[in-house]
Amino acid sequence: MSKASKNTSRRKLFTVGSDAPFQFVEAYKSLRTNLEFLSSAGNCKTILITSSVPEEGKTNVAVNLAMTIAASGKRVVLVDCDLRKATISRYLRIPRNHAGLTNVITSKD
Repeated sequence: MSKASKNTSRRKLFTVGSDAPFQFVEAYKSLRTNLEFLSSAGNCKTILITSSVPEEGKTNVAVNLAMTIAASGKRVVLVDCDLRKATISRYLRIPRNHAGLTNVITSKD
């Protein structure tokens, strides 16, 4: 199969923001609130977003949830652990020459 015939569709990331539809923003605010209620002590430290199949919207949910939580005044660290097809840096327009997860793991940065 040639490179040109492969499905190389780039999915567009829809992010919460001032230009996002009201229902879209409210869905993530509702998710944030529900996650806060699930943590009975209110000190949930880690949220993992995963699935068993590719292209189910994990990156979209992770980025938007991180932005929504950060907008509420909490500190957020978003880590893309997909070492083969990392996409969060591309969506957030982070240059490829910045240190990544493998740099931290291997202590090269």
